[in-house]
Amino acid sequence: METTCPRCGSDTVELGEKSLEIGLTRNEPVSIRLCGNCALVFYVHIEKISKF
Repeated sequence: METTCPRCGSDTVELGEKSLEIGLTRNEPVSIRLCGNCALVFYVHIEKISKF
């Protein structure tokens, strides 16, 4: 996944993935990204295939 920083447009690195709670009943998988230029930490929604 190539993601650029929404603030400055520089390259970013992935710090990890987690399940972000939205409300009381929903969880969405996100990637935690860090910009090397302006040090912005932000989340990017990722698509995961649910395992059954």
